[in-house]
Amino acid sequence: MIKDLVLYTYKASEDVAALKSLPLLGFKVESLKDSVDGIDPKSLFQLSHPGQPSIIFRAETIGSAERHVY
Repeated sequence: MIKDLVLYTYKASEDVAALKSLPLLGFKVESLKDSVDGIDPKSLFQLSHPGQPSIIFRAETIGSAERHVY
């Protein structure tokens, strides 16, 4: 979940407390050009920041992925 420019990671959707949090200030949202694990790159997007590993997300639909990037 993203709230106030912070990405919160939970173990399960019903959990109240997050396992991790990552401030997103300065991250770029980018589309992917190559598939990952055979997944169509049109449904993937990533958060990237210099000096940090990229975080890749898979959207439920290509349209949803496009809305995150543009």
